Amino acid sequence: MKKIIIRLLAAAVLLTLTAATLNAQNNSLSENAKIRVRQKVAQMNDYISIIGSKKFTIGDRQYHIPKCLNLFVARGQAYEEYIDDYQTKRREGVLMQTTSTKRKGADPNDQLMRNYLPRLANLRYQNVDISSTKWTDIQVSNIKHIEGNYYQATAYYEQTFIATNDGRYIYGDKTKKHIVCHIFLEESDAGVEWRILLGDVEASDTEIIR
Repeated sequence: MKKIIIRLLAAAVLLTLTAATLNAQNNSLSENAKIRVRQKVAQMNDYISIIGSKKFTIGDRQYHIPKCLNLFVARGQAYEEYIDDYQTKRREGVLMQTTSTKRKGADPNDQLMRNYLPRLANLRYQNVDISSTKWTDIQVSNIKHIEGNYYQATAYYEQTFIATNDGRYIYGDKTKKHIVCHIFLEESDAGVEWRILLGDVEASDTEIIR
C-alpha cells in the first residue's frame, strides 16, 4: 500500500513539474512574441517617419513605401480575413486611421494603407517630423490564440506629428494609436519562430501641439 501511495505521489509531483515546465515554456514563447511585435511595430514607425520626412528626397521616400507595406498582411493588398472556422471576410486591405484637431468633432478617417503612405510622402509642408514611442516602451496585450498556429495581439503607442514651413510651426498633434498584430508560430531548423504581420491601425485621443 505504501509503495502505491509513494508511486502516486511521485506521479503527482512529475505532473506538477511537467505542467510548470510547460507554463514556463509558454510564458517564454509569449514574451518572445511580444518582443517581436514591439520590434515590428517600431520598424513600421521608422518607415513612416522616413516616408513623411522632407529631409529625404521624394525618390528616397517612395523607395521605402513598399518596404513598409511588406510588414502588413498581404503587403497592404486585398485579402481574406479569418472570422471563424466556417467563414472569412474579404478586405480591400489593411487600414490606417488618422485624426486631426482641425476636424473638430469629426470621426477618424480610414484610409487604405497602400494609399495613405504615398499621400504621406507628398504632404505639402516644407518639413514633417513624425516620431513615435520607443520600441521598448510599446505596450502589447496578452497573446490571444485564434486557431491552429495563428495568434493575435494589440500593440499600443503614441505618435507625434509636427509640420513646419520656413521653420515656422504650421500644425502639430500627438495621437494615441493601437494596431492589430497577426502572429504565426512556425517551426524551422533553428527552432520555434514567430512570424508577425501587421494589421489595421486605429487612432484615438488626439491632442494639439503648439
